[in-house]
Amino acid sequence: MALREDMIDFTTGELGQPDMTYGWSKLTGEYLSHLAAKQYGVHIACVRPFSGYGEDQDLTYPVPAIAFRVARGDNPVTVWGTGEQGRDFVHIEDCITAMLLAIDRIGDGSGINIGTGKLTTFLELAGMLIQLAGTSAAVRPFIAKPVGVQSRYCDTSRMEQVLGWKPEIPLEEGLTRVLDAASTRVITVGSHAIE
Repeated sequence: MALREDMIDFTTGELGQPDMTYGWSKLTGEYLSHLAAKQYGVHIACVRPFSGYGEDQDLTYPVPAIAFRVARGDNPVTVWGTGEQGRDFVHIEDCITAMLLAIDRIGDGSGINIGTGKLTTFLELAGMLIQLAGTSAAVRPFIAKPVGVQSRYCDTSRMEQVLGWKPEIPLEEGLTRVLDAASTRVITVGSHAIE
């Protein structure tokens, strides 16, 4: 299901169930922001960017890692876990634009989603990168590697209403940029930079 901002409500104590310590740390930050706004009048906004990606992202993140495998010519191209897990991929430039809008338009410590509202699996992502590279490599799940949560994408209704904005960089354009950067990495750092 698309995650909505109102699934977390500090006024009623409806917090949902965050994922492990990572989710709890983000929720704690939002709660402290809520308190800072309410008790001290601090102008503050919380942003909830979904799976941000970009050209100079570290190879420990899935999008640049998969792009690197495609750029160096792997066949098959591996994706961690089953590859059926899905994310809401949003380019970092769009994340930054939304964050700047949020600073201007939100001051009560409330959270706002940043995403496209579209769920894309890692298998689909790898397939798109392969197609953009003009190759015909196969995609293979790497089951021995971590899977993470099965599905994470956002409802963009509040983002569109409050910020008056939608992401402007389509996934295909963003992945083209990432693939170009990955090709440069293969040349400059060598083909053994990642597994």
